[in-house]
Amino acid sequence: LLSDLTGRMDEWQLALSGPLRLQASGRPVGDITADINVLTLNGTAHVETRPLDFSKGGLQPVMLSERLRGVYTDAAGKMEAVSYVVLTGGKMEGTASVTVDSFGFQTTRLGRVENVSGEVDFADLFTLTTAPSQVLTIGAMDPGVPLKNGRMAFGFREGSVLTVESAAFPFSGGTLAMAPFNWTLGADTQHVEMTANGID
Repeated sequence: LLSDLTGRMDEWQLALSGPLRLQASGRPVGDITADINVLTLNGTAHVETRPLDFSKGGLQPVMLSERLRGVYTDAAGKMEAVSYVVLTGGKMEGTASVTVDSFGFQTTRLGRVENVSGEVDFADLFTLTTAPSQVLTIGAMDPGVPLKNGRMAFGFREGSVLTVESAAFPFSGGTLAMAPFNWTLGADTQHVEMTANGID
């Protein structure tokens, strides 16, 4: 991402604002404001995306951050995000919230995941770590069995480990559920256990 910021200095207080743009196309995707004391290195920053519409051959997550390369490919759907950063003596801490609506993407292990909706709150923006018990609804996925209309509670830590606390899908008059597990992105092997209840 690139930014075109305008600044105003009032004694030691620097105010910055401007749009964020995709490096390749120059398309604006968000806006940033910051207020920093350049002497004490204390301040705040606020970054908010514009409504993002992902599509095949169009906007993709990797265009926003290289850290997302290989995590979500062939994405489609809508997303918005907002982040808050606090600078204290030069040390940065940040939080963020991401909202997705009918978001779909390709994975190497689960195939296509479709129609994901909900809000995810990151307790630590810079390590990409969420609070536990985030909840998303999932329209469809296929971990070996086609599943639809599910609900998943999870946490995400260090940008690489998805801790699934619960995941359940209606199936043939009953429920198929995933036992709690850790999913390490990019790992050679993954182990997922399914349980069935009340299936006809």
